[in-house]
Amino acid sequence: MRKLLFAICTAVLLGGCAVGNSHRYDLGDAELNVDSEKSIAIGVVDLRSYVISGEKAPNFSGLFRGGFGNPFDVTTDSGRPLAEDLAQSIVAALKRSGVDAQVVPVAPKTTAEDARALILASGSDRCALLRIREWKSDTYFNTGLTYDLTLDVLSSDGTLMASKELQGHDNLGASGVPGDARVHVEKAVKEKLEILFAEADVKASLE
Repeated sequence: MRKLLFAICTAVLLGGCAVGNSHRYDLGDAELNVDSEKSIAIGVVDLRSYVISGEKAPNFSGLFRGGFGNPFDVTTDSGRPLAEDLAQSIVAALKRSGVDAQVVPVAPKTTAEDARALILASGSDRCALLRIREWKSDTYFNTGLTYDLTLDVLSSDGTLMASKELQGHDNLGASGVPGDARVHVEKAVKEKLEILFAEADVKASLE
């Protein structure tokens, strides 16, 4: 009986911890190492099917499961759309390196074609479009991360100069409390952005 009561109490406690969690996506802490005198426009478009359908809000970023495995939504800490926070983070990282970078806002449910037209209209020397086909963390006792990202770099006339795809599912490690998951995910955001911008063709096209 004591074991049963302990299990129930643990499940209830975990359930309480699972509600209302958020992760930061606007830290701007990635080391992108871009040295460029060109102006660069950054746009991020959210193409996740469940966001486009309206099943999930644009600020949805993952799940945190309670003691019985029941899922609760995790959102961006800012409350803004995930795409907007990632764009702000990329631009902040570029500006830290002295790059003339700007965010081109891309509204939720914008198509990839329209997003491309938006950033090209900025008149910048280079336009970088990050397409999010999947991004979802999932925390129970461990935190997993499923992602499918593509970074395209365009010249001012719309010519595709470079493209880098990044997709997979990572086990980010044990997450006994929400703070663990937050640290794991925020570190993963930094790492994924660094991988995308470290691609040789991407770096060369921006510089």
